[in-house]
Amino acid sequence: MNAPPRYIVLDGTPQGRGLGCTADELAGALRAPLAAVSVRVVRRRGTVTPFSEFQGHGFSRRQYADKTLQVAQIVDEVSAKLRRGREDSMQNVDARSVSPSDLLGRRLNALCLDLDAIERSCEREWSEGIKRRCIRCGFTTTCEADLRRDPTSPVWESYCPNAVKLIALTRLLERAVVM
Repeated sequence: MNAPPRYIVLDGTPQGRGLGCTADELAGALRAPLAAVSVRVVRRRGTVTPFSEFQGHGFSRRQYADKTLQVAQIVDEVSAKLRRGREDSMQNVDARSVSPSDLLGRRLNALCLDLDAIERSCEREWSEGIKRRCIRCGFTTTCEADLRRDPTSPVWESYCPNAVKLIALTRLLERAVVM
């Protein structure tokens, strides 16, 4: 059985792409979009080359070329969003920084969720965990830029530490409304 296709992020990849983020942040941002096309992201440490690598075995030449192109387009899109987020944050260095709780409130509004209702209906640990992860998140400038640019864009799902829980809450609410 062949190994699943993978995209390898090396230590120097973000600098080679002019992103100004860490290789771990790039790998994290790529995980969800590449998983959607069945490509696993692998973070390889100790290699400083600016190149990254797509590997896929068991494909025909045509399939491999198509998959490579698909992966390259996704990587370029995510890189552009990371670059824009960095540029936005550099332009707004003097601007009042937005608190993580403000960002959480804006994200919840974009998802049509209410934090007070979540706190009333869920265990306290659950809602406190959402707040805690938001406060500790390293992507606040990216989150703020995404919310400003297009609050309905799903790109936040690739870096938000609360994405799985917030999506689950949204789906749960949608089911409750249907019933």
